[in-house]
Amino acid sequence: MSIRVMSMVWENYLKGGSEKLALLALADWCNDQGSSLHPSINAIAKKINVSESQARRIIHGFIKDGYLEVIGNHSGGNPGQSRQYKLNLKNLATPSMDATPSVSATPSMDARLPLAPVRETPSTHDTLTTKNHHRTTKKISRSKKTDITLKQFLEACKENSEQAIPESDPIFEYAKTVGLEVEMIAACWQEFKADYLPTQKTYKDWRKTFRNSVRGNWKKLWFMKPGEAAQWTTAGEQARRVAA
Repeated sequence: MSIRVMSMVWENYLKGGSEKLALLALADWCNDQGSSLHPSINAIAKKINVSESQARRIIHGFIKDGYLEVIGNHSGGNPGQSRQYKLNLKNLATPSMDATPSVSATPSMDARLPLAPVRETPSTHDTLTTKNHHRTTKKISRSKKTDITLKQFLEACKENSEQAIPESDPIFEYAKTVGLEVEMIAACWQEFKADYLPTQKTYKDWRKTFRNSVRGNWKKLWFMKPGEAAQWTTAGEQARRVAA
C-alpha cells in the first residue's frame, strides 16, 4: 500500500465513481514510486465490485489519459502473466481540470473543492509568507484551536492548501493493521460527511473525530471474523455503492 499515492488520488483525481475507486485500488497495490504494480483485470474487478469488461475499460481509459503505463508483459491475460503497470505520478501531482465526474456520482466536497498538492508544513509557530501579497499568516497552535463545524474545517483546509485527511494520518496505518480496505475508509468518509456537513455540530479536531468513527465503526459498515479480512455489512454495501 502507498499512502502517498492514495493521497494524491484523493486530492487530485477529480472523477468519481468506479474510476476513482479503481485508481485508489491501484494505489493500494503499488509502492511510493507508483510501480510494483501487476494486478490482473479479474483482481481489479473483484476489488471494486464491477464486471471484468468494465474494469478493462477503466484501465484502458487510465492508459489513454496518461495515468497508467504498461511497462511489462503487454499481452497479459494468462494466469501468472498479468501486465505490469506503473502509475504516472506526475499526472497525479496536480488536479486535472478537464476531468469530468461520473454522471451517476455526486462529487465529494474534496472533489468539488480540489486542494493543492501537499507542501512541507512548517511548525505550528512558524510564519507562512505569501510572496505575491507580502502577507503573513501565523499558524494557530493546537492549544488555541476552537470548535468549528465540518464545513468550516473543509473550507479552512482548502484555504490553507491542506489535505482534509493527510497521508500521514494514523488512520491509514490503523486500517492496514486491522485489515480495512481503502474502499471502506472511502465509504466511511462519505458517510461521515453526509452526517456532519448539514449540521452545526462542532469539534476542535475533525480528523481525530473521523479516526474515532473508523475505529469505532460508528456506521456499522463492516464486520470482522477472527483470522479474516473485514467484510461489508448490508449498510456498508449501501454506503459503498453511494460512494462509488
